Amino acid sequence: MTVSLTLERKCKTKRKIKGLLDSSLITIRQLAEVIGILVSNLPGVAYGRLYYRHLEFNKINSLRAAKGDFDAKTTLTSLSRLELLWWLSNIDEAFCHIHHKPVGAVLECDASTLGWGAVLRSGNQSMANDRWSRSQRKFHVNVLELLAIYFGLKALCKALRGQHVGIRSDNMTAVSYINHMGGTKSSQCNEVTKIIWLWCKDNDIWISAAHIPGAQNGIADHLSRNGKINTEWALNDKIFLDITSVFGCPDINLFATNEKYRAVSWRYEPQAHATDAFSFTWTDHNFYAFPPFSMIGRCLQKIELEQATGILIAPVWTTQASFVKLMELLIAVPLLLPVSKERQSLYAQGISPKAADIILEAWRPSTQKQYLVYLSRWLLFCSKRNIDPMQTDLKEILNFLVELFEGGVGYSGINTARSMLSSFVLIPKNIGKNNLVKRFVKGIFELKTPRPHRCHVWDVSTVFQYVKSLEHNAELTLKFLTYKAVILATLISAQRVQTLSQLDLDFMEMTEQSFIFHINDKLKQTRPGHVGLQICFDNFSEDELLCIYSVLKIYIQKTENLRTSSKLFISYRK
Repeated sequence: MTVSLTLERKCKTKRKIKGLLDSSLITIRQLAEVIGILVSNLPGVAYGRLYYRHLEFNKINSLRAAKGDFDAKTTLTSLSRLELLWWLSNIDEAFCHIHHKPVGAVLECDASTLGWGAVLRSGNQSMANDRWSRSQRKFHVNVLELLAIYFGLKALCKALRGQHVGIRSDNMTAVSYINHMGGTKSSQCNEVTKIIWLWCKDNDIWISAAHIPGAQNGIADHLSRNGKINTEWALNDKIFLDITSVFGCPDINLFATNEKYRAVSWRYEPQAHATDAFSFTWTDHNFYAFPPFSMIGRCLQKIELEQATGILIAPVWTTQASFVKLMELLIAVPLLLPVSKERQSLYAQGISPKAADIILEAWRPSTQKQYLVYLSRWLLFCSKRNIDPMQTDLKEILNFLVELFEGGVGYSGINTARSMLSSFVLIPKNIGKNNLVKRFVKGIFELKTPRPHRCHVWDVSTVFQYVKSLEHNAELTLKFLTYKAVILATLISAQRVQTLSQLDLDFMEMTEQSFIFHINDKLKQTRPGHVGLQICFDNFSEDELLCIYSVLKIYIQKTENLRTSSKLFISYRK
């Protein structure tokens, strides 16, 4: 038996939703009213709970900004609009089952800091587990518990179409999110829960969750801590991109785990494209293979037998019998991959690989780019003189800095090179603080005093006069409206271009007198202890032609249908 909404209720809901979508500015009370209507419709809309949480987030954030004032103005986020559009498209055909089938299979799941495990009890007992990827390990434990449920369902329950699967978890948050189809305490947990339910919907599976004490969840817990060992080899992303720029982009990764796109795993994994690379032909694929070195010979045999082409990562072991075959099968000049000298330097100091990962994260991309220039020149300098680049003497350090200076490098570049050497060279220690090096750098300053890059101060009144001479905001073309919005935002906020590019409508609060943007991404000026930035653009009622608030209001309205992302500023060109 099923239940559905009355025609009158459907019409009322659609009318209220269209009223919100057609308005550029609404009150928080209007938003709350529509949320209340949607919630009252949930008993007649099977998957409606998945499509109102972003509206709740929208309301909560707006109320927080307005200090609890329900009559304050706000705007709909892009995700809120998508949820309203879903209701408009689905409400006419929506229904809900009064009763669901009894539980036909039980899936016990657990997550640890190492990985996830799942046990399916349905006739014969079956199990699955895996390790977390590097990015997944950073998630909160509640998110990991929900991911364990998701991966367990994908690995073990795909054949249970039309059945009711009972989830058993020792995490109360995961149980609650599954049974309520989401929640508003954690946006990450809500998103994973939505993914779980949509997968179940696509596979005609209904799920419900119940708590199980940890002591009774021993098998899943054991599996989560004893997944496969980390046997996957992975190249540095920059090196991989360099390889594909030369040889083209492959369409399949033959030896990988499920965290790699279109991967072939050595055993069954939920998201793997296939299992066991040697079980199917490689002829139809432009493959990428970074196999365990013990399998190089077997890979070469398969490549030769099937006349397959692709990219193979292999060690330069000239004494191995497989190396001769490798040279015979080449169809292009091979690339010799570089060794990460920064990591090698840390390992030489007894630093563990995991600690090295964290230490290298301290170098921001811009710093890495600067250091790489001088690191490559240092390695070349050492190579010509047969010097160990990580253990040398002060004389060679100074000779290197002299060579840079004579090659046209100024005071700032010499300082960057000194910092790079301090981070890289083991002996001598503390190069940057060495008295001779400090005096040398000071001498460079006296010989070649740096000049400021920007020494001209320009009159902003000229810009303001031009801005005031433009047509009214509503009459401006998108090009000039964009110019006006950007120049006023720059002058008023005094922020870098990078900061302005991070302004996001999803993290914007709008009141009757101001736009407030919250920036949580890392910026150039971000320092430990000073995370997060708030930029406020207030209403300038004294002169509407110079009012950034008025400009942004019209700019957001004009670009609403052109947006493919939630960033404030977009290109005025297609």
